[in-house]
Amino acid sequence: MGILYPHVVRDRASLCGGRWRDAGAFALLAFLVHLAWPASTLAEPAPPTPEPQTPAAPTPAAPRPAAPTPAAPTPAAPTPAAPTPAAVTQPTPPPELPAVTKPPTAPLAAPPTAAHAGARTTELLPIPRLTGPIQLDGIPDEPAWQAVTPVSFTTHWPEFGKAPREPTEARIAHDERYLYVAFRNGDSKPDTIKVTTLKRDSIDFPSQDLNCVLIDSFNDNENSLAFYTNPAGVRSDGAITHDATVTPALVSDPNFFWDVVTHRDAQGWSSEFRIPFSTLRYNVVDGKVTMGIILYRMIPRLAELSTFPAIEAAYNPGRPSKSRDVTLDGVPHWTPLYATPYLMGGYGTFTTLDATTMAANKNHQFPREIGGDVKYGVTSNFTLDATINPDFAQVEADSFQINLNRFNLFYPEKRSFFLERAAVLEVPLEGNDRLFYSRHIGIVGTHQVGIYGGLRGIGRFGDWDVGVMDLQTQDFSGVAPSENMGVVRLRRQVIDDTSYLGGLLTTRIGNNGSRNTVGSVDSGLHLSGDTYLELNLAHAWWRTEPTMDAPATSAGGHAIDDSFGLLRIERRSSKGLLYNAEAARSGPGFVPGLGFLERTNFARFAGRLGWGWSDVGNFRSQTLAMSSTVYTSNVDDSLQSALVTPTWRGRTKAGAGFGVSATFDRENVAKAFPLSDKVSIPAGHYSFASGTLSYSSPTDQTFSYQPQLTAGQYFDGKRLAPSLIMAVRATEHLVVSGSYTLNYIKLDAGQPTFVSHLGLVRLLVMLNAQLSLTTFAQINSIKGSTLVNARLRYNPSEGHDLYLVYDNGHSYDDRDPTLNQQTFLLKYSYTFDLSQ
Repeated sequence: MGILYPHVVRDRASLCGGRWRDAGAFALLAFLVHLAWPASTLAEPAPPTPEPQTPAAPTPAAPRPAAPTPAAPTPAAPTPAAPTPAAVTQPTPPPELPAVTKPPTAPLAAPPTAAHAGARTTELLPIPRLTGPIQLDGIPDEPAWQAVTPVSFTTHWPEFGKAPREPTEARIAHDERYLYVAFRNGDSKPDTIKVTTLKRDSIDFPSQDLNCVLIDSFNDNENSLAFYTNPAGVRSDGAITHDATVTPALVSDPNFFWDVVTHRDAQGWSSEFRIPFSTLRYNVVDGKVTMGIILYRMIPRLAELSTFPAIEAAYNPGRPSKSRDVTLDGVPHWTPLYATPYLMGGYGTFTTLDATTMAANKNHQFPREIGGDVKYGVTSNFTLDATINPDFAQVEADSFQINLNRFNLFYPEKRSFFLERAAVLEVPLEGNDRLFYSRHIGIVGTHQVGIYGGLRGIGRFGDWDVGVMDLQTQDFSGVAPSENMGVVRLRRQVIDDTSYLGGLLTTRIGNNGSRNTVGSVDSGLHLSGDTYLELNLAHAWWRTEPTMDAPATSAGGHAIDDSFGLLRIERRSSKGLLYNAEAARSGPGFVPGLGFLERTNFARFAGRLGWGWSDVGNFRSQTLAMSSTVYTSNVDDSLQSALVTPTWRGRTKAGAGFGVSATFDRENVAKAFPLSDKVSIPAGHYSFASGTLSYSSPTDQTFSYQPQLTAGQYFDGKRLAPSLIMAVRATEHLVVSGSYTLNYIKLDAGQPTFVSHLGLVRLLVMLNAQLSLTTFAQINSIKGSTLVNARLRYNPSEGHDLYLVYDNGHSYDDRDPTLNQQTFLLKYSYTFDLSQ
């Protein structure tokens, strides 16, 4: 079995805080402001009277003689017998050469003006069928394309509502098998068009020129699939969840079947996307399919992002609820069937300690695995995934973390099987807390655990989202029993298309008699404008296995002690009044076996109040806010933590970012916790304050950097923590990046000075869009360890992958010899298209 996420660091310690005992009053204040503030000041600005529409932005309901729907459309491409082939990019001529022999598309229509700045229209835009064949060559010049009326773009950055400084248009069409999108990107300086990467799934936004297609295929106004390309035709994709209101909004690890081809000429560049309906999944109602679509173009040298439809800068440009509703006729049900077997083998060494002599013993292993996945579209709106003995050797190792607080560290999921449409199964609580955390499946501590197999089904039926998952893990050498882990999720839209009621059930049952079940109900209700109310309630039933030293214990009979509750009201916008207020409680017996909580047995009161501006002077956005969080213990209602954080953030129209914040912290530490094997924070009551300054350079630069400095008090001492993130995009074939963080902590209790160094250097070498090498090296001085991870990927076509993976972990000061391990792995997988 390949080594996954080696050397996960869990050093202990805590940076929380507060000097203000009554900081939680901000939560109540924000709620009262929401009730008292005139509704007219909180609503979105009324749209100005629209200008007369031009052919570039036709009235959706009007007849479209330029794109009639034929009785028997000609397919744009034959049905493939194998997975969709990789993108093919036309060679780029040198700037001094004349334009390519094929002519560009028809002249670009006049772009929209600020009059298009209104709220999202609910009128459906019909997407026409292609009237003839097209060649997927990146040049949308065929008569079938010219019969499609183009859509125009509006700037999102740096100033909303203006015409793009470079002419941009797109055409959208379909046949019975594919959705097609063609961009024409005019550029008055074609020699400045920027490509920073040739690696699959390396979006590098906003550092390079990009075209993007976002598709809310179920039109649920919360989730979208994202498809990106740069002028070199590199494919990147991912999923947007929770209406792009969480961070990160885009999960880029899952890969989908689709094609894109690009072309560059003297007028700029163009792209043609071909996305199979079998990849999208959708509901068919009365022979029609309704989806949401967002298109955008990024021009890094102008720091300009333009979108269709117009999306105000107060919102994330990929927010599904701001997409343009479109309708398609005559799209049949597709039931794709893909089978992806894999073979994996290699060699590795690892170190163990003799229990008697504590001598280090070097062990050898020859991992070899066979397994695979099957994806079956039971209907056009429900997909079933099956896996047998999955292996994740190709997944990048976790980045080191140093924990400066006394609570659990969170690591993101990176395994593609758990990421595709993962939002359906999630119930986010606050920050990283969640009721379902898929990393509990197949990972114990820092070790990968074998998975015999499992099933996962995700779909949407009318207003209902449905998700089920069940997997069986292997026994892990007495450390963890074989366990069955299951998830059932139901959710239904209510009131409007941005409100829902839902329920979640998770189970974790071990063959040693342990069990854990969590049931929950949750809701997200759209009150008005950008204001939403969330209510989550959950209860846990669990039983631990008996041991020689202790009998079995159980919980679940006490409604409050074994429960979790959360109530939150917030305004989801970055412009105008900013506020949220929240109250939450987690009982001592609430132990979510498949969830993640940073803390346990607490009550939390939190709030945020501030104001956001856009397009003021040289700044495209600014926010000034005060946030507050108070944690109390359920044991005796004593204060655990209290934090008050005033913050200012700004982003210039050139793309540079600035940040200033202060943290006033109060901590009651009931039990001492270690920062390292030599330094610890004693139990006691602490009040301290610190400040942070940050800057990020415009990311279109060849050399970009993000310095940050945190300094001030830390418990009973002082802390200085400078950090730097930087990247050198030397060419489209080479990117060098890295990060470094220093923590210098001097405590007043006569302890040694705590000094930690955390560094990472990453090297990305790309021969072409099919062959890439990713290498990174990490160092963690607290563990005295280094980690080198290298992955060579050959991806000649979608679903056809060859990986060569090398991992080397090392304890450079011999503090922990068990960190010494080395692995070479070769993994090959191929996807067979067995669709009917």
